[in-house]
Amino acid sequence: MIAAALAAAGEPAVAELHEQGDQNRRNWLSDIVAYLADIGALRPELDQREAIDLAWMVSGPDLYLRAAETCSWSDDAYQRWLTRHLQHQLHDAGTDKRATTAEPPA
Repeated sequence: MIAAALAAAGEPAVAELHEQGDQNRRNWLSDIVAYLADIGALRPELDQREAIDLAWMVSGPDLYLRAAETCSWSDDAYQRWLTRHLQHQLHDAGTDKRATTAEPPA
């Protein structure tokens, strides 16, 4: 599957879909990072742009495909890994800001 995806990447329609998917993922992650910042749960050494960049880099389809194809990870295994990784990278573990009136992004 990775080889097919790489081969198709040169096609203009596929490249456009890939670019749109990247932008949609960045927008979705922006909402999550803004929520963490709003409730004071974003790691203090990260600004929102850096947090979005970190999350965007590890949540792309290329990494998912490598985990699934090369490592034989299930969707659940990848989701668990990504969740733990993002929590470690973005969340300020020294605070518990879950009790808040702010609503998480949908």
